[in-house]
Amino acid sequence: MAEQIIVPGSGELGDEITLVHWHKKEGEPVRAGELVAEIEAQKGVLEIEAHTGGYLIARIVQEGDVITPGDILGYIGASGEEIEKGKPAAPGIMPRARKRATEMGIDLSRVHGSGPNHTITVSDIEAHGGGISPQRKPADVLLSKNQSAVARAVSVSHRETPVIHLTAEIDMTRAKKVKERGIRFDALFIKISVEVLPGYPKFHWVMDESGIRESASPGVGYAVSVHDDLYTPVLPDPRGKSLKEIDADLGDCIAGVSRGSVSADELKGFTLLLSNLGMYGITAFDAIIPPGAAAALTFGSIREATVVLENEPVVRPVMTVTLTVDHRIINGAYAARFLKDFKTRMETFEMGTMEWAER
Repeated sequence: MAEQIIVPGSGELGDEITLVHWHKKEGEPVRAGELVAEIEAQKGVLEIEAHTGGYLIARIVQEGDVITPGDILGYIGASGEEIEKGKPAAPGIMPRARKRATEMGIDLSRVHGSGPNHTITVSDIEAHGGGISPQRKPADVLLSKNQSAVARAVSVSHRETPVIHLTAEIDMTRAKKVKERGIRFDALFIKISVEVLPGYPKFHWVMDESGIRESASPGVGYAVSVHDDLYTPVLPDPRGKSLKEIDADLGDCIAGVSRGSVSADELKGFTLLLSNLGMYGITAFDAIIPPGAAAALTFGSIREATVVLENEPVVRPVMTVTLTVDHRIINGAYAARFLKDFKTRMETFEMGTMEWAER
């Protein structure tokens, strides 16, 4: 009589186990105590040995299948032996059949198995269910520690912060010359921002339970996406730095986030957030202002557009910039003046001496 090869039933193995490798093909001889398969559980890879000699007459589970304790992996018997059609001591259920039964809400005790030794297969489950497509139960999604913090922060901000959005079109003709020097557009956005900000102190104000106050750390944050997680590191103080120095700092900042070497303190302490999705072809978007910040400035893609200069239509590279502000702190006219000055500075800056660009 054929003997079942059973997945060990110890609870220490965990709920999900994977068949990693079969060491025997169907029809090959097997000695008692010989290694026939390997499974991977929480504690590592475990070897499955044959308890009796004979031939591996059936492999029920395939490599890579997810299995559970008590499942039948295969059968060992005499050469040419057919698996007994009587009910086995332990019911055989294919791992994928067990999963499909759960998805379709089917009671396994009501399913007749058509496989070896009445093993229940996926086809048996689907036949029993009348071919009904499984209704999959949504899986729980585990967020990273950082993304969980971001989710909480943006939820609070979206719920508690009244905002207004302003947009402007910027002629990027001069800015493209910066890119030709191998310097990121983002470094230029940062430099122009810190040059305009001193004229608008309200952008360094924040509101909390005690009211409106001046922030103790009025820095500039930069949105970075790493493995689909959002990070907002604070840039090293860019005031007085050349464009090339800011670009180097920005590169170090992005690399630090990618390596996971940025501390929690380096992800907070800014009042203006900058975010650029232009590289994805996004024309324009607005951002949620993180708690502790007063505004967010976002940048879209650069596109060719016809504009009128000196009463003549010309084609210029144009970018849409969107300013989102906390309306409890900053009113529309104040925000509009800031955005107008930012636009003017972006369109009229002079590379001038190397001091401004590449000190």
